Amino acid sequence: MVRFFFWMILAWGLAGNAVAQMAKLDTLCDRQELFVNQTVPDLPWQPTRENKVELPVRSTCWVRLTRPVDGDAAGANQFLRFDNSWGSNFSLYSATGELLAKSTVAGERYRTLADKIRVYFPLEPGSPSVLYARVDSVNNFFKVRHSFTQVDGNAVVARQGRDLQDVAAGWLLFSAAVFSALFYLFQRNRDYALFSLFAFVFSMTLFADRGELVPFGLTSSSDVLSLSYPLSGLVLAWLSLHVGRFAVHAPGVARAVQMVIALYAALAGWQVVAMLGVPLPTALFEAFADWVYNTTAVLQLFVLWGCFQAWRSGDKTSILLAIGVAPLILFEIQISGWFSALAPTLAGAMASVFGSSLRIASYVLLPTMFFIVIAYRAQQVQRDAIRLARQDHLTNLPNRDHFLQLGQSRLNASKRAVLLAIHIDRLKAINDVLGFQLGDAVLVEVSKRLVAIGEGVVARVQTNQLCLLLPNSERLAQVRSQLESAFAEPVTVLGQTLDVSLSIGMAHSTGEPMTLLLRNADIALGVAKSLKVNWLAYEPVMDTTRPESLSLLSELSRAIEASELRLFLQPKVRLSDGKVTGAEALVRWHHPTRGMVPPNDFIPFAEQTGKISALTIWVIREGARLTADFRREGHPIVVSVNISTNDIREPQFVERVVDLVREQGEIGRAHV
Repeated sequence: MVRFFFWMILAWGLAGNAVAQMAKLDTLCDRQELFVNQTVPDLPWQPTRENKVELPVRSTCWVRLTRPVDGDAAGANQFLRFDNSWGSNFSLYSATGELLAKSTVAGERYRTLADKIRVYFPLEPGSPSVLYARVDSVNNFFKVRHSFTQVDGNAVVARQGRDLQDVAAGWLLFSAAVFSALFYLFQRNRDYALFSLFAFVFSMTLFADRGELVPFGLTSSSDVLSLSYPLSGLVLAWLSLHVGRFAVHAPGVARAVQMVIALYAALAGWQVVAMLGVPLPTALFEAFADWVYNTTAVLQLFVLWGCFQAWRSGDKTSILLAIGVAPLILFEIQISGWFSALAPTLAGAMASVFGSSLRIASYVLLPTMFFIVIAYRAQQVQRDAIRLARQDHLTNLPNRDHFLQLGQSRLNASKRAVLLAIHIDRLKAINDVLGFQLGDAVLVEVSKRLVAIGEGVVARVQTNQLCLLLPNSERLAQVRSQLESAFAEPVTVLGQTLDVSLSIGMAHSTGEPMTLLLRNADIALGVAKSLKVNWLAYEPVMDTTRPESLSLLSELSRAIEASELRLFLQPKVRLSDGKVTGAEALVRWHHPTRGMVPPNDFIPFAEQTGKISALTIWVIREGARLTADFRREGHPIVVSVNISTNDIREPQFVERVVDLVREQGEIGRAHV
């Protein structure tokens, strides 16, 4: 850590004083030995282009360096820098064959300073102006290109500081990869797995680029680096495609990025084949690699366009993605051969202005923005999951579970609450005849009108059932008036105008929990629907699920057959003379163990369960028998029988009543 800050401080303080001087280079390849009797014979040296040396795969070349000499200052605090040294071994000799310095990929050093991808040979005062370097390429894939530059000590320190920045960025990315992998294990979010892969590949690229993979036992960093470049591009394109959601927002951009992925995959596959020792045409491979890197640099511009399209579609996080990828894309375009050929002036200006700052910025911005976007979207997914778990997706009202929680908090604050269970009549018929789309629109419109009343909590608890919880029952009359007014007007949705009516069951809070209050309202609603009434308040006798009710329900059929029912006549007296003119038939149940069971304990749930028809038939038959008996005794009175609305809806009800009266013989037939 101390060494890191030392190099950083020196780099910042001395970067501006670095002066580079180019040496004149000539090359001679395919020769293992150069010196003969401590002299260099007359040989066919070839001048280099732009002072850059290109070595074929697994080859040896000699380089003659003619350094510029500036009087007595030559060699004062000067270094000879060999760039891109991660693919080659270097040895530096004097004109007499004396070994001056040496550096190998395996780590052997003699009078050199090395930062993994560069080798610095110190030039002492009085060093000869002509030097000879032997360069042995150990790279398996690419031709190795080297540049030889004479620089001062300030440039060495500045370069070391920048390299330490890259190494620090590599460890930062590696740490991010580890933590993202842990996030994936805990949350099972695929985005974290993709980011972990991206951060790992990029960190390995930086480590290989700086030779930092030697501690991992990978001495051939050049081989790893050759493969890590296309892999990092592939993973970056894949992550951009997935995180940017280009397939949804910008299909054209998605196809361009998919092409980038395919090109990088092809290049990586080719390099893997080469690593396995399969002989491949080097010239063709070099040309293909250059074409891939130039093409992908252009195609990745579409990523920025895709981010813009995603932003226009409402994905605000796409701006963060654009900020993260922009420096790296611009850097790849800056170093692209096509860009340099088409716009050399602009390329030179970008290089002078930005230098390597775009690449360094991308190491910080890119993973940061990726992680922020992924974390934000993961949090958004969690919020959406919570919202969906608590909210009805159609009406955006609280669902049943959330309504129970909200309702319980309201009940804890108020003991005078009242709950309305609201059923939309004929909604099933609307769905069947006009379609579910129209039915859903009706449900949404009804929900809006209930919310517009502005009282209590509105929720959707079943497919066609809503609830309204009022905190104070004193507002019930006013809310009822508002409801009737709100639904007096027809509902117009999707070009259809429909009359909508509601059936409402009410339950007043008496200290019970919210679940029981909702159950009571549901029971009242069920009775209201069976009785064809719009409003009905809950009463305990409506509950057919109580243990005593369930027992009576199973015994009612037996009671009719076992003659346990009793019919009582309540007389109707004419006040003018006190004469009995009629009577009302009242049924009672004489239970063998419970005694006389009041009608309110069995008639309501008999209506709900369909057993009311058998009970009505028994009462009519007994009433007709008693009427016939009174007439035979000279007391022509009229007996009234209460019947259920369920009986009236039966198509054959009248015929059945006539048949029951006719069963009483001549008197019955005479009065039909």
